[in-house]
Amino acid sequence: MPRRIGRASIYIPGSITLPTARSRPEAMPPPDRPVTPVTPAQMRGTVDQLAAYLALARHLAGRGSCALPLAVFDGRRRYDLSFTDLDPEILPGFAGPTRVCRMSRRRIAGFPVERGGTTATDQ
Repeated sequence: MPRRIGRASIYIPGSITLPTARSRPEAMPPPDRPVTPVTPAQMRGTVDQLAAYLALARHLAGRGSCALPLAVFDGRRRYDLSFTDLDPEILPGFAGPTRVCRMSRRRIAGFPVERGGTTATDQ
């Protein structure tokens, strides 16, 4: 079904039903294996992946540091991203040292149960 955004109507395939008083969030198509459920409370205060990386770029430009925690919901999974500073590196084709960031992901919900659900942290 088309969604009205401003003056334009667009169709978003693989969209998610947003939570209301009468509905539960549900990804379409549904996952092909059991996952830990994402609750509406876990979605509050989150950003999507693109907004997370834009926030990091803005943070880097403004503060010159990678140090930034972000709560992310990508439409299926809820996780925390944590960015930290590493030592600068010299890269070919760039003038001077280049800022290097480490990203860690802490799984919150929406991940396959057989792979640990919420227990794993990825780097």
